[in-house]
Amino acid sequence: MFSPGTEVHLDFSYKHSRVKQYLKEGRALRIETVINKPKDIGVLAHSNTWESWSKRAVKSIAVCL
Repeated sequence: MFSPGTEVHLDFSYKHSRVKQYLKEGRALRIETVINKPKDIGVLAHSNTWESWSKRAVKSIAVCL
């Protein structure tokens, strides 16, 4: 449990990618994911389907959490 005014911030880097979590304006958990080299997480850069890419991204985020 966090008290009012507590700042929560988590940065995680893996190869050329990163995940950042923080409380936005102290009210909502925000998660930002930046994948600079899709191959690092097993996704081809020229993948034609958004669904394939998004499923792998969700799995990668779950591993980070």
